[in-house]
Amino acid sequence: MKKNVVTLKVDKGEFQYQITGWTRLNITRGIERIPNSFDLHMSEKVPDLDFIEVSEGDKCRVYIGDNLVLTGYVDRWIPIVSDNQHILQVVGRGLCQDLVDCSAVYKGMQFVNMTAESIAKSLCEDFGITVNAEVETGSVTVQNINLGETPEAIISRVSRVAQVLFYEDENGNLVLSRERNDIVRGSLVQGVNVESATYVRSMDQRYSDYIVVIPNAQLTTDVTDGVSIGYYTVIDQSVPRYRPIYIIPEDGDAGFVTAEKRAIWECNRRYARSNMVRVTVTGWRDVEGNLYKPNTQIQVNLPKLKVVMKNWLIGEVTYRMDETGTRCDLLVMPIGAFTPEPIIPYKLPQDIGAALGVGQ
Repeated sequence: MKKNVVTLKVDKGEFQYQITGWTRLNITRGIERIPNSFDLHMSEKVPDLDFIEVSEGDKCRVYIGDNLVLTGYVDRWIPIVSDNQHILQVVGRGLCQDLVDCSAVYKGMQFVNMTAESIAKSLCEDFGITVNAEVETGSVTVQNINLGETPEAIISRVSRVAQVLFYEDENGNLVLSRERNDIVRGSLVQGVNVESATYVRSMDQRYSDYIVVIPNAQLTTDVTDGVSIGYYTVIDQSVPRYRPIYIIPEDGDAGFVTAEKRAIWECNRRYARSNMVRVTVTGWRDVEGNLYKPNTQIQVNLPKLKVVMKNWLIGEVTYRMDETGTRCDLLVMPIGAFTPEPIIPYKLPQDIGAALGVGQ
């Protein structure tokens, strides 16, 4: 079917190559990974391979039918020659790969009184990457850049402060978002479109008591409303035995409002991540012909696994093709599994804040 033909379009100056005929491939997208990636193989005879001048580092786009699924670069161009055939393998990743591979460069090595969106834009602009913020991102007082630190590491840190997810879209843009309410039409149904499913239910990463502690609050009573030490405890009644965990946040907050949020977040997120389903479905599209994609909700109905009529979130999608056909591997988890960690930096003393221009 033409709507599932995978095309690699490679920009080569004023020329553009469009390569189809792939016989084996993997294309992976997710909301907890940058960049997206692809691995394409052509194992049949390729008589015109000599005329395809594609090089590692070339900018490219990957389409499934008319749907763009990845914009990035060719990392590896691997032609293999035998007596009777040419074999071609192309491996690449999305534009956001440079945020993971390279070091961050920013004058002053410090961000002051900027939003997570503006910090991300400052880090991405040198790499030609657009930042799309789908939600409001709060202001971050001070963030220092450690020499050699990657842009991805800094964006990860400020995204937790802003409580947003960050991931790469099909255009190679960096997206700042949260769990979406978009719902996939149709369901993942045992015996209908689900070829195989694995339900991992675990207890090893869950705890009965989540205790968030800010031990150095006694040193900063001027910014914690006079409280010398603070903690907040959430109890998970579904954990059958006593399993406490103390959590020391990277940052604190006046009044310890975030300590409460952090404890609840830790409990809910660990529960959600202890209930994950990996599903292999026939084909790459839902009942309306739309590609499965990350950060969308889908109904899961797997009675034999005791997951019945639940709306869960797609966290990762792999479009896969080989000699046996086209399949899609989905990682789905309960809503809340991808909620970002709540962190609020220490409120700076007024004199320091004034010197840095915070709040101006």
